[in-house]
Amino acid sequence: MSWSKEAWHHIVPILEEIRNHPFVKELADGTLPKEKFATYLAQDRIYLANYGQEMRDLASMLPDGPMQDLYRKFAQESIDSENALHEQLGEMGFDSIDTEPLAGTTGYMRHTSGIIAKKDLAVSMAAMLPCMWVYNEVGKYILGIARLEGNPYRAWIECYTSQMMDEGAECSVRLTDELAEEATPQKRESMTSAFVESVRFELKFWDQAYKNQ
Repeated sequence: MSWSKEAWHHIVPILEEIRNHPFVKELADGTLPKEKFATYLAQDRIYLANYGQEMRDLASMLPDGPMQDLYRKFAQESIDSENALHEQLGEMGFDSIDTEPLAGTTGYMRHTSGIIAKKDLAVSMAAMLPCMWVYNEVGKYILGIARLEGNPYRAWIECYTSQMMDEGAECSVRLTDELAEEATPQKRESMTSAFVESVRFELKFWDQAYKNQ
């Protein structure tokens, strides 16, 4: 069994919490209060600034060659796409609020930055994987249950289920699995632990936006 399949098994309960979270449900049917989405956007903007640098740091750890070039491409495209989405949502009246990072945002950034600082490529890839892979899967779930007609959050839903997001997630999973194949059992455990902790922070990210705390 591949590392990614084993790792996914560990996050099934957390993923169910995300799928059943009121933020996700209300986003899908278009009833999410605007102020809760504004809180989400504000925290996402803070996270994205850090995420962009972390993706560049991660790409620099990859061996020179096609895989590094491909990863840099997907990383930059995903950042550009999310920034464009923020601008589009702003034009639609969904301006993010000026705020300090909430605890979940700070914790997530410290978690991934701390791992990347150790320059362990396999564990770093595992820690960063949920932001692309899990978000993509949650986006597909939301699309499957969403009421798109008249939904004020349609642009967000469609962004996270785009072909670019699919390809980026697939590339990241494939690369992480390749690194896991060469890893020791202890290293694979570290990869799984980092991955699961990141998914827990993904849940906290949704939750803090809904509760504004």
